[in-house]
Order: sequence, then structure tokens, then C-alpha cells
Amino acid sequence: MNLWQHHVGARVNRDGVVARRDFLRGVSLAGAAAGTLGWQDLVRAQAEQLRSRGMACILLYMRGGPSQFETFSPKAGHENGGETSAIDTSVSGIQIASGLPQLAKQMQDIAVVRSVTTKEGNHARAQFLMHTGYAPTASVKYPTLGSIVAHQLGDPTSELPCFVRIGDRAADGG
Repeated sequence: MNLWQHHVGARVNRDGVVARRDFLRGVSLAGAAAGTLGWQDLVRAQAEQLRSRGMACILLYMRGGPSQFETFSPKAGHENGGETSAIDTSVSGIQIASGLPQLAKQMQDIAVVRSVTTKEGNHARAQFLMHTGYAPTASVKYPTLGSIVAHQLGDPTSELPCFVRIGDRAADGG
């Protein structure tokens, strides 16, 4: 067990691989502790381990799609919660919307991040910030989250692209 695993309480399987939830928690704690490291630096620091696991990250950003209250953060009985009810998942303590029963069965393989916030008051600017890690500026074209992760973790020998983006670049970032 290394020092990082000890401090964040990370579970390691028999192959020495840290569990996804523990990795995300550790990255959050390490980022808060370090203060000066951005998420790109943290991905870069763990790139070799992540690459060796052969994992994939699929981000579906659906402008105009269902809100978190109808999907991964239902607020049943809360004034802001709407009519969606919550169901238990395969992970104790995590509930999602009742319309996602098959997904609820697979929750042990899914990492849901419910703590993303920004002080950015403008929705379009906050969206750009979430997609790139940078506040928008007129003079700089920033790469998106997917292209940064593909650059750090992608397999350069793959015949398929490590990152694909479909949509309007101008509206969502670089």
C-alpha cells in the first residue's frame, strides 16, 4: 500500500488496481490538498495506471436533455424535486430516478459525480468551463475535456480515434 492509498483509504484489488470510486475520491482529496494542481495535472500523474486498466470514459452531454432531478439526483419529496421518484441501486446509499432501473443494477460500475460547482453565473460560460476547465476568453481556444484525456491516456497505436466529438464547437468550446 502506497502513501496515497493509505491517506485516502483506497481499496486495491489483487492486481494492485485502485477502485474507480476510490480513485475519484483520492483525486478530489489530493487536488484539495495540493491546491496548485489542476485536474489535468492529476490525470497526467495517474495516466500510466489508468491506461493500463484499459478503461473508457464516455461523456454524454445532451443540451436540453433531462435534468439531474430526472436522472442521477432525484429529489423526491423536495420542493425542487418534481414528480420523479427515486429507487435504490446496487450501491448502498445511492439512489437514482425510478425510470432508470437497468442502470441502477449496474451502479457498482458507474461513478456519479454530484459535487461539480462553479461560481460562474452565466450558463453558457459555466458550460464552457465544465467542458474545458477554463473560463472562456476571446483570444484563446482551449481544448475540451475529451481531447485532454485522449492526449494523456489515449493509445496512439489504435486504428480508432481516442476522442470523438459531435456537435457545435462554437457553442461548447474547443
